[in-house]
Amino acid sequence: MTLLRFRTRTTALAAVLLAAPAFMRADIVSTATMAASTSYNLDTGTAGAGDITYTGTSLTFIGGAKGVSLGSGGSGTYDTLTQTILAVAGVSFSQTAIPSSALTVDSVIGVQTNGGHYAKILITSSNAKSIAFQYTTYGATQGSGGGGGGPTLSSILNNYSFIKAGLPNSGIAQGSIFVLIGTGLSSNDTPELQDSSKAGGLPQTLNGTSLTVTVNNTTTTPYLYYTSKTAVAGVMPTGTPTGTGTLRLTYNNQSATVPVTVVASAFGLDTLYGIGTGIGTVTDANFNVILFNNPVKPKQAIILWGSGIGPDPNNDDHTYPQGIHDLTNISTTAWMGGKQATISYRGRSQYPGLDQVVITVPDGLSGCFVPIEIQQGNIVSNIITTSVSADGSPCVDTSLGIDATLLTSLAGKGTVSSGAVFADRSVDGNQTFSGVSASFVKYPAAQYGSGNGLVSVGSCIIIPPGGSTVFSGTILDAGTITATASTGPITLTKTNGLYFALLPDGAITSTGGTISFAGTGGADVGSFNTSVSMQNPFTWTNQSSITAVARSQGVTVNWTGGFPNTTMQILGTSTVGSDTVSFTCQAPIAAGQFTIPPQILLALPASTTGSLSLNNNTTPHSFSASGLDYTNAFGFVGYFSSNINYQ
Repeated sequence: MTLLRFRTRTTALAAVLLAAPAFMRADIVSTATMAASTSYNLDTGTAGAGDITYTGTSLTFIGGAKGVSLGSGGSGTYDTLTQTILAVAGVSFSQTAIPSSALTVDSVIGVQTNGGHYAKILITSSNAKSIAFQYTTYGATQGSGGGGGGPTLSSILNNYSFIKAGLPNSGIAQGSIFVLIGTGLSSNDTPELQDSSKAGGLPQTLNGTSLTVTVNNTTTTPYLYYTSKTAVAGVMPTGTPTGTGTLRLTYNNQSATVPVTVVASAFGLDTLYGIGTGIGTVTDANFNVILFNNPVKPKQAIILWGSGIGPDPNNDDHTYPQGIHDLTNISTTAWMGGKQATISYRGRSQYPGLDQVVITVPDGLSGCFVPIEIQQGNIVSNIITTSVSADGSPCVDTSLGIDATLLTSLAGKGTVSSGAVFADRSVDGNQTFSGVSASFVKYPAAQYGSGNGLVSVGSCIIIPPGGSTVFSGTILDAGTITATASTGPITLTKTNGLYFALLPDGAITSTGGTISFAGTGGADVGSFNTSVSMQNPFTWTNQSSITAVARSQGVTVNWTGGFPNTTMQILGTSTVGSDTVSFTCQAPIAAGQFTIPPQILLALPASTTGSLSLNNNTTPHSFSASGLDYTNAFGFVGYFSSNINYQ
């Protein structure tokens, strides 16, 4: 099959990609306060009979409405829950009342309304007299309680990466699809994707809404893919100058503005779960989406989807079909599993703003979470992952204790009840301490299907602000947990659902130790016994010499020792304002060193308050306990450095 042929057979898949942005589905975005013994309608945004009632001690469901507690993940969980994720989790929704213990501040609730819409709720205050929350109901009809007045704009984002403004790779590229988030942005409740193949192509005014962008005293008018009250998507005209300017939205003779930085190129890769991170929308030449059970092979051509490759002056940014032009004039590098991948095409997919990058999988890669990123100068895309195996058989990540069969099985469930016990020895500056922990949580199955936060050995991923807490779960009761070391037994204390205890000096030494765990069983989890052995812990040999990191040059970490046949996890964070960007790398322990490459570090904001740490886990093993679908027991040793200067 020739490159031209599979570039031009994109109609069905491209329609799905264009319709898939998570923010597109938002409709009612509001806040509410309910006094005890009152009800609320999430479908209309009004008080009174509808979907939920607050009794003062619980949240109950009315009629056919149902829901579930999604844990206490706060705004990090709430902000990144999409309609897709809620729909996946929806199979676990029930009409069981949610008790006050799960309605504390920062608790997140998922609901399916009487109208069949999915909603997410974030608790902002709660007591016996009232409860207050913010919420989003996807695809509902706005009622009198949904707000009013003129339009407001809160952010402008790449339609696929969702990278927040102010981060190094957050610019909106010429010719790319962007999404505006706000309120009162248009007249229609439900977004309706416009067909660029119809006469005239995409419109510049839709449902009473229009946009202008002014940069360096030049004003352009974007074409629109859809509008709704809370989200508008358009294409940044190729002719918009690069630089910092203003985007103005006008609706019903009223306007709102938001700052915008227009750049030549800033690619955003599409993700399968629409969250900007995790498993990517990667296809083979026949447009089959790559999943755990049908991975790609080295030397195979694959297609990456997204937007922001850069301007194409030979296209008009609003009509189908766009011309197929390989934009070789735009400096573009593709990285896969830390290796440079050959690019055979980068340009439009025939749909305005929707781009394809066709690459060849490098040799020597394997795993269920092989990362991919696109670099253009010093601007790096969001990072996605995909599955690779040498012969195309289901992927395996032995070092992570998972394989394709397990992942596919877990992802296909409504929820997954998981349990983990672990022992650790941590070195933070001049302090060394050891502890034991355990957690038992019921997660939405999408946690396992999305691949969020996971990376295969030999490479790195970037985790955007809030990205590590996309999913939260319901705490399970496992009874009393006891850990026994050479210093004797100790009972773990349960706080906010996590079991934890510090171990006495000598329980885990610089040469290791063995810890046994025993659980009595509780209301949700049965009794169990297991142990972890930690022999030959590693030492971070060049820790003291790393105080500043030049992001454009990378940084190498060195170590000696470590648990045999395991991996070293290298983690770092950099914070600017309230936003923390982090990275995770996995390296073979036997290598003794690893270099975090520039294409990873360039996605971090410059900061003098960053961190860098090394963790080495024992090979995880399962243990048996009734009520659990997935278990892990392991030990780890970690070294932590704070106040790293990322330059």
